[in-house]
Amino acid sequence: MLDKNYFRVNILEDINKFARDNKKNLNLILNIENLNLFLDANIIAIYYPLRSEPDLLRLVQIYQKKRFLYPYIDTSNKLQFSESKVFKKNNGFYEPKNKIPANPKTIDLFFVPGLAFDTNLNRLGRGLGYYDNFFICNTKCSKIGVCFDKYLLNNIPHTHKDIKMDNIVTEHQII
Repeated sequence: MLDKNYFRVNILEDINKFARDNKKNLNLILNIENLNLFLDANIIAIYYPLRSEPDLLRLVQIYQKKRFLYPYIDTSNKLQFSESKVFKKNNGFYEPKNKIPANPKTIDLFFVPGLAFDTNLNRLGRGLGYYDNFFICNTKCSKIGVCFDKYLLNNIPHTHKDIKMDNIVTEHQII
């Protein structure tokens, strides 16, 4: 099996050339809106998208009765989630300005970004392990990986430390 770092570098090279397609993004959101996990959730962890990631912020505009939380890295270098409408850029990532950590047990659903996913529900992240470490401590939460079809592969390198998603949503399919 290929080395994760080698795989990650190749995906990143492709992602740097990628431009988000609004029609694909809208189709992905429509697939999310058909998920009972999403419809039944009240408190949802989402993310502020990077250029290459699906933009789910439209869900925040449409579903104003739901509470949306955004990720940030706290002072002890751990992933946390906070409710905020104001963002600031930190190391190339947007994060909530108001960093009041939510109790992870209250979050009904997590939308998880990644460089790539595979049909076995594995995720290839950016290599720092923030989401994996978070989910090791919070095992009972529902995790949905989101990506465009192009980054849903048959098999990606993974280890025993990598946490599988419960579902993966693309613009054409739900796994």
